[in-house]
Order: sequence, then structure tokens, then C-alpha cells
Amino acid sequence: MLRIGGRDWELVFNLDAIDQMEQRLKTKLDSKSITETMGDRQKLVALLYVLAEQGEALAGREIDVDERWFARRITLGKLPQVQTEILAAISDGMKMETEEPNEDEEVDVVLDEIKKKETPEG
Repeated sequence: MLRIGGRDWELVFNLDAIDQMEQRLKTKLDSKSITETMGDRQKLVALLYVLAEQGEALAGREIDVDERWFARRITLGKLPQVQTEILAAISDGMKMETEEPNEDEEVDVVLDEIKKKETPEG
């Protein structure tokens, strides 16, 4: 959940979000393209919009703002939180829904890269 403009936005990363992001970025979505996007404010706002739109859709609502609405309400001081919340939503959307992690399973390299970028050292 991310609070922008006095409103709470649930950010959801799903297959439709991936398709929309790839269309907007004009590239296949991978850890490199996501990382590069975090440094580009316009692309970052586009990703935020897609994730918020998915959250609204899953809540049974149409999003009633556009990308400029978000851009006008995000200050430079808020930018790191926005980046963190976007990465958290992507990370959550990539998690497999299992009760207990299986140590014998293969490691998701893309997810590991995203998690590294979530830390201040990354």
C-alpha cells in the first residue's frame, strides 16, 4: 500500500501488469529493465500507474487518475519510498504461493536481483 495525494494505492503485479509494462517500456521485462526504470522518473511513474491500475481493477474499481496526477503529487523526498513500494509489489507478485519454502527448489535469479535492489546497499 502506497499513500500518494492523500489516497492509499494498492500496487499489484500480475500478468496483465507485465504486458502493460512491456508495452510502455517497449522491452521485455527483466531485472535489468526494472532496475533501469527505477532511475527514470517518467518510466517509474508509468510503472506506478500500471500497478495502481491493477490494484484498482482487482478491487472492482476503475482508476480515476492518470500518470500526470501521480507525477504532480510525488516529491523528490517521496521518490525512494515509491521505488521501494514498486519493487516490493513486483517481488510479491513473483513469489510462488506455497506454505513453506522448499530448499530443494531452483533459485529465481530475477527475484534475487530485485530483492538486492530493495536494500539501501543494492
